[in-house]
Amino acid sequence: MVKISIVVPVYNLEGRLAPLMESLKCQDLPADEFEAIFVDDGSTDATAEEISANMACNWRLLRQENQKQGAARNNGLREARGEYVWFVDGDDAIEENCLKKIYECARDNDVDVLMFGLRRYCNGERACDLVAPSDCMGKVYGGIQYLNKRVLTLCSVYVYRRQFLIQNNLFYIPDTYYEDSEFVPRVCCFAGRVMNMDGAPYIYLQREDSTSTGVSSERMASALKISLALCDDALQFSPQARSSLYYYASMIFNTMFAMYRRFPGESGVKMGADVKGRVIKAMLLSKRLKYILEGCVLLLAWRFIFK
Repeated sequence: MVKISIVVPVYNLEGRLAPLMESLKCQDLPADEFEAIFVDDGSTDATAEEISANMACNWRLLRQENQKQGAARNNGLREARGEYVWFVDGDDAIEENCLKKIYECARDNDVDVLMFGLRRYCNGERACDLVAPSDCMGKVYGGIQYLNKRVLTLCSVYVYRRQFLIQNNLFYIPDTYYEDSEFVPRVCCFAGRVMNMDGAPYIYLQREDSTSTGVSSERMASALKISLALCDDALQFSPQARSSLYYYASMIFNTMFAMYRRFPGESGVKMGADVKGRVIKAMLLSKRLKYILEGCVLLLAWRFIFK
């Protein structure tokens, strides 16, 4: 029985895969109880060859045309056989001998989603860890109740019951950046049981050329796309969930706006009336003073800011 499937999207990571591959080979579940599915997103370097050269018996390598991480994760999820699935980035790593604890915690508490912390390294040096508040540890929440706590939207600090994702058609928006920021809140809206586990088994190795960094018109368009998708998601759920989804829509719109201000007029990002109505509504209903105030400013000064 495959207990955990680890889905790893990779793109042009030649020479950067060793930490993850080594950590996958140092686990406390037998090889027939977990699998690693690498999904090569159209790499133009020797990423696929490096994986093949280090292939373990419980690894698989899939290939696709370049469609970004969301599509790669979707394809990996469709191929996964594990009871739970964990989306791990190829240039990060996981703690050695962590899978047994993660699986047993998820299974014993019968959760749809299990959250844990991460250890962050910047340019090889240990930075601050990100973990849930201590008073949340070990408690089981309803998904919307958990979402209202304003949770971390990095998908790699969660494991998900695979059948729960499949049955609710919970896949990533493909061909875009910032897909985590829409996926995690939407998943929580469907989840019946969510729990925080103590510990930080995810090892985040931050680098300057990561897909989560940089400024470009494509990234701005993606942030706006994700923000509007969250606005649309909010209409499907209860008022309790809606304010949280509007909060996350406002948060990712702020990411877009911060980039936009660096080179306005050259962004290629369109800010029409439909965008204005949905984004400002999200800010005003987010129940976060910062976003409410920013929404008021945008309402009054939209045409001067987004010419």
